[in-house]
Amino acid sequence: MDTPSSLDFAYYFSAEEQKEVLAKITSYLYVAPPNVAKEDRFLAKYRPFYLRESLKFQVIRFFKDENSRYYFYLLRPARNINDYKRGVAGMFTLDKKGEINYFREFFVTKMIPETEVVNFGKLIFEDLIKNKGSMPMTSLREDFIEFPGIMSQYDTTLHEWTYKKPLDLNLKDTIK
Repeated sequence: MDTPSSLDFAYYFSAEEQKEVLAKITSYLYVAPPNVAKEDRFLAKYRPFYLRESLKFQVIRFFKDENSRYYFYLLRPARNINDYKRGVAGMFTLDKKGEINYFREFFVTKMIPETEVVNFGKLIFEDLIKNKGSMPMTSLREDFIEFPGIMSQYDTTLHEWTYKKPLDLNLKDTIK
């Protein structure tokens, strides 16, 4: 069996731990269970739902930095008739009990064929961790990225992409 590299999920977690960690990540990225408020989706009683749903996700790249921040790039399902996927890059930290205590997404790709999502993620991931998640928009190819956009930002309290209020936008550059 090949030894995992430092960019592999298996380098940091056993197979059983990977299932648990991916389920926790999935609870941030995916829909809430039926008839459950979005803010309640992190409750332990919904973990079985996310363990099942996490089977639809695949970690492509993973890395832990010297400050115990975990960076990831993964494939997720996308609602479409072409069986296209989305890529999501983000970062999280774990508390002493192994629960996520900070989570943010850096970008989400458009719905594109799986091979393109995987190749794009592999290409950009090393730059992402080298820059500690701070990626200049110019390095994110517009034809691949859906979020963030000029009108959107990631809300680390709601754990979702939101649209900026008009005052948050730099309108002086667009209105002449």
